[in-house]
Amino acid sequence: MAAMPSAAGAWTWAGALLTLTLGAIVFIAARLERHARRAALRRAELRAAPMVPRVVAPPRAAASPMAPPGGHVGRRADGRRRSPARVATAGTLDGAQTDADAFWPAWAERSFPEMPAGITQPLASPDELEAIRAIRQAARAQLAGVRSPEVSSDVRILRFLRGYSTVGEARSRYLEMLAWRQALKMDAICDAVRGLPLEMRALPHGELLGQVYPTTLLVGRTREGHLVSRDEIGRADVAALFARLGEKRTEEWFLHFFELRALLLDEASEREGALVQSVQVKDLAGLSLSVLRSADGRRGLALVRRVLATATRYYPESALTLWILNAPSWFVLPWRMVSTVLTARTVAKVRIHSADFLPALRASGHLELELLEKMGYVDREPPSAR
Repeated sequence: MAAMPSAAGAWTWAGALLTLTLGAIVFIAARLERHARRAALRRAELRAAPMVPRVVAPPRAAASPMAPPGGHVGRRADGRRRSPARVATAGTLDGAQTDADAFWPAWAERSFPEMPAGITQPLASPDELEAIRAIRQAARAQLAGVRSPEVSSDVRILRFLRGYSTVGEARSRYLEMLAWRQALKMDAICDAVRGLPLEMRALPHGELLGQVYPTTLLVGRTREGHLVSRDEIGRADVAALFARLGEKRTEEWFLHFFELRALLLDEASEREGALVQSVQVKDLAGLSLSVLRSADGRRGLALVRRVLATATRYYPESALTLWILNAPSWFVLPWRMVSTVLTARTVAKVRIHSADFLPALRASGHLELELLEKMGYVDREPPSAR
């Protein structure tokens, strides 16, 4: 009779242990399922984003990290380079060797008043400069392997700060960009395009690409100094593009173009004292729905998605306004497909117009009449009428 409570107690302990075991199994299964869903979403996101070309220009020997004048990572205030051993701890807010993780939480959720899309923006405010220094400090380990000084400049980081809602998100995207640049050896491409004119034929495969994809990379500049380009998408020969160049070489051209344009935009921003961006005109005159429905057309849309995703993710705030002109009534369908890779801020900069677009362009103030004349959209007045 005395043994009965002991047996009952044993069964109680066994039941409790079984309950705990089952609970642990359910918890682990839920965590694994959550991780699998996140991984699937990440894979779907990456399919549209990265372009992986071969580097056309032979890479130079690795150099010590550099940064623009002014004491950024890799260069002392007196202009001399820091030793690689000190680069990893340089660039803190007060000049001390402080761990970034110690002060970063105070910045992660901070945000600034959003700049309206489509207007000329000033350069960084004092508060933004402090946030820029915080981002640079947080990225000091990754920047130690970057030799292109523009990548760590105030203007380049400011574009990330303006392109995303919080300082923490800007930092995450900036670190993602640095990892992408390292994986694709973008420093070599930056070296290859430095000093080149903004012309298609100046870039790898540009002569051939220009024959099947009519584009003028620099039509002129707006009154505020923004660079104006025009793509005659409606005249593009998609079948010839894939037959003569292929996707890989086309993507290589775009990467070289993105790097060259980024260099010129940042240089102009420092010269003008304002954030210089690009005004992009996409002319759809002649675009056929049958072409988009073809196999080459579908490949072309997939290529456009990858190119737009790369430009949006790794070169934010490069565009001031994107004008889509001569859009047919059915353009809403392909636009829905390609616009999903753009941020909401980028979508807000897009202006879509049918053939009756000239009044809107004139009223916008972004494109001067002389530039419209250069693009052939406005007939020049006779001398007697001027």
